[in-house]
Amino acid sequence: MKKYIFRRIIHSIPVLFGITLLTFFVMQTAPGKPTDTVEFSARVSAESKQRLIKLYELDKPIHVRYLKWLFRLARLDFGNSFRDDRPAIKKIAERLPATLLLNILSLGVIFAGGITLGALCAVRHKTFIDNFVTTLVFVGYSLPAFWLALMGIILFGINLGILPISGLRSLNYDFLPWWGKIADVARHLVLPVAITSFTGVAGLTRYAKSGMLDALKSDYARFARAKGVTETRVIFAHALRNALLPVITIMGLSIPGIIGGGFIFETIFAYPGMGRLGYEAIMSRDYPVVMAISVIVAALTLSGNIIADAAYAFADPRIRYSDGKNRRRDS
Repeated sequence: MKKYIFRRIIHSIPVLFGITLLTFFVMQTAPGKPTDTVEFSARVSAESKQRLIKLYELDKPIHVRYLKWLFRLARLDFGNSFRDDRPAIKKIAERLPATLLLNILSLGVIFAGGITLGALCAVRHKTFIDNFVTTLVFVGYSLPAFWLALMGIILFGINLGILPISGLRSLNYDFLPWWGKIADVARHLVLPVAITSFTGVAGLTRYAKSGMLDALKSDYARFARAKGVTETRVIFAHALRNALLPVITIMGLSIPGIIGGGFIFETIFAYPGMGRLGYEAIMSRDYPVVMAISVIVAALTLSGNIIADAAYAFADPRIRYSDGKNRRRDS
C-alpha cells in the first residue's frame, strides 16, 4: 500500500508539470495583456506602458518566461501580483480561510445529506418517500446553480430581507459582541452554503442510492439476514460501508473545491474567497496569481485522486494494492 501511494505521487509529478505548462501557455497567449488595465488612463503614456511591459518581462519569449517561472516555483516563489506588486502567495493566504470555511461547510452538507437521502431511498425503495426524494433530486440536479443563486438572492435577500446577499461580514461587525460576530458570519454563509450544496446533494444522492441498492441485494447481506442479524445492523454495519465506494471517488474529486472555491458563486455573492480572487486575476491578466491558484488546485486534484484510492482500501478490506496492480481478495 505504501509503495503504491509513493508510486502514485511520483507519477503525479510529470502530470502536474504538464498542467502548469498548458495553463501558462494558455494564459500568456490569451487575448489581452496586463497593461490593458491602464490603457484607459489619460495620464499613462506609451513610454510608461513599455516600461511596465519590460518590468513584467512580457517582452521576453514565452518559453523564457515559463522557465523563469518554473525555477521560481521550485523555490515555492509564485512571484508578485501585477496589480499591486504583492506576493501572490500572500494574497491567496488572505483569501484562503474564507474559502476553506465556505467549502468545508458545503462539502459537509453535501456528504451528510447525500448519503443520508441515498440510503433512505434505497431502504424505502419504491415507496412515497423514495419517489418524492427522487423527484426532488431530479429537479435539483437539473436546475442551473447560478440561477438558483440569483433566485435565492432575490427571494431571501431582496423580497423578504431576512438574509444578507453579499460578503462575509456586516458593516458593524467590529462593534458586535463575540456571539453576535458568530451569528453575523453564519447569516452570511446561509445562502452560499445552501446554494452550493443543493446541486451537490442531488448528484451524490443518486450515487449513494445506487450503491446502497446493490449492497442490500448482495450475497453477504443475504447471508447476514440468514444468520439472524437485525435489518438495522445489515444496513449500517454491512451494506452502508460497501455502498460508500462510489461516494469515496466523488469525495476525492471534490477535494480541489475546498481550496479552488467556486468562481461563479463567490463572484455572485461577492464572497472574499479564492474563487473571486481568481476571477479578478483572470480579468486583469494577473498571471502570477492565476498560475499560483492553478498550481494549488492542480496539486489538490492529484492529491484527491490518491486519497480516494487509499480510502478505497479502508472502506473495502478486499481491495489491496501490490506492485502497482489492484488485487481483490475474497473476504
